[in-house]
Order: sequence, then C-alpha cells, then structure tokens
Amino acid sequence: LTKEELYSFIKLFSKRPESTVSEGGLHKLMQENRIAHIYLDKKVYVAVDKDKETISSRPQEPGDSSSDRPDDRPDSADIIRLTDKLFNENAETRFYSSNELSRIIESLAPDEQINLLKKLSGKLVEWIKLEIMATPAYKKVCYSLQRLLQNFILQERFAEAIPILDVFSDIHTGLIKKENKVREVSREVLEELASQDNIQILFRELNTNEKHKATEAAHILAKFDDIILNKLLDMVKDITDSDERVRVIHLIRRLGYKAIPAIKERISNINSPWYYLRNLAYILGHIGNEESAYILQPLLLHKNDKVRMEALKSI
Repeated sequence: LTKEELYSFIKLFSKRPESTVSEGGLHKLMQENRIAHIYLDKKVYVAVDKDKETISSRPQEPGDSSSDRPDDRPDSADIIRLTDKLFNENAETRFYSSNELSRIIESLAPDEQINLLKKLSGKLVEWIKLEIMATPAYKKVCYSLQRLLQNFILQERFAEAIPILDVFSDIHTGLIKKENKVREVSREVLEELASQDNIQILFRELNTNEKHKATEAAHILAKFDDIILNKLLDMVKDITDSDERVRVIHLIRRLGYKAIPAIKERISNINSPWYYLRNLAYILGHIGNEESAYILQPLLLHKNDKVRMEALKSI
C-alpha cells in the first residue's frame, strides 16, 4: 500500500456521504482513483499465534484434529468438495455450495484470493456456463473472476485471461443463452474490464507486439464487443498512424453486424472528415449486407471522389 493510495482513499472517505453517492459510490470512486490495495467489506482470517496459519494456507494433514483449526476454516479438500457440488443436479445443493464457496473466496486476503481463483478458474468457468440463476453467490463468483482477469491483464498474461473472458463475452452476446439478469452480470464484468487503463495496455501490445502477444491482445479487445465500439470508431477518426488505424478497423470488422447501427449514425453526419467517411464505408462493405447497403447511398454524392468510390465498391 503506497502513501499516495492511502492519501487518495482518505480524501474519498472524508467526502460527505450524499456527495459520494451522487458520484457513483465509494467502490466506483476507488476504482477511478486506482485504489487497488484497499478492500471494502472484506473478512480476512489472520494468524492467531505462531502455530496457526491463515485461512486455506495449507491442507489439513492426516492426523490433524478438528480442534487444530477454527471450524469455519476450510482446507483444500473442503474447497474441492464444494466446487464439485456446483455441478450437482439438485438446485438447492448448488445454491448452498456456491454460497459457501463465495464466502471462502471473499474471506481471503487479496493475494490468497487470486491464487485460489487461479486454481479453481477452470471449474468456476464451467459452472458459470451452466448456472441459470443470477444468485448473489453467482454474482460474487463472477466479480471475483473479474478481479482475476484484471490481474492477468495488468501482468500481460493475456492467454490465461482469454478462456475466462470468452465465457463472459459469449453470455453477453447471447452465444450462450441465459436470462437477462445473468447477461447483465456478464456485461458488468466486461464494462469494468474495458477500462481506459486496460484498453491502453492491450492497444500498446497490439501496436508494438513487444511481448509477441498482439494476437491475444486483439482477441481480448474484440471480446469487449459493443462495449468499446464507440471508442474504436472514435479511434478510426483520430489516429494518425495508418498502421494503427488499420488494426482498429480490423477489430471493428470482427464485431460484425453489431457495429452497423453505430456506423449508420456516424455516416449520417455528412460533415465528418472525408477520410473518416471513406473508412466507415469500407467497414460497412465488409460487415453489411443488401439490407444495410442503403446506408451508403448519401456517400455516392459526396464531394470527395475517394469517398464516392469507396461507397460504390462497398455497395
């Protein structure tokens, strides 16, 4: 914990409550101020003497008596049993197991929490695919995995983030069919991860390929889907480097038909720079169909011949 982080937290905590609420709440303000090492409303089990260890820091050895550790301190076997029960046919069993597991995860110190999530992420992702109800425990597990994904992105461990992120994206886009409340949870996770800082990290690697992870970075950006669509369209207009602009255009093409409404709105502003309209026409030519061809019609009469030609080619 740095002095700057602590200072920022104290400043936020000293605000009037109504002011904090009107600005989105303390959780939101802490994220915006990049306060990452102070956690709100977390229970943490700590050592009680030199012979005791923190929660789940070691598995119970054969011969350990139950009095050697607090009753609510689970070992590895407890956690494995709970994780397996997430797939039980009985909804009540799944409900109980997910509640207990989310309680265990939240009770850990941040570093221990991340380590446990890394071990359990495969099964948790499979459970998220199958679970049909957005219970409080379901939400907590999803938000815990969001913190793991944030950790992976900050450490540029993109390949490890992709299998987890793919599931949230597939639920959000409807590839995995879920009720609206479940989809809302996935969208919240994606919105939090699609922060300005994370996008900068991903685009830096996409443009430089410094760590040879540009493909993985592009995959993650595309999985943010419509959440970053408007930002991508702004970048097509604002980026001066042609290679960077081409990479952004390819990302938008990967979003497919979902980008059409936003492109239609921007093409309707006929006073936009000619090069921007030409690129929008190019994108629409690759993701549209005969039903969306009419969007390009006004560009056929544009004063710039390059815009007219691109519109004609796209149609």
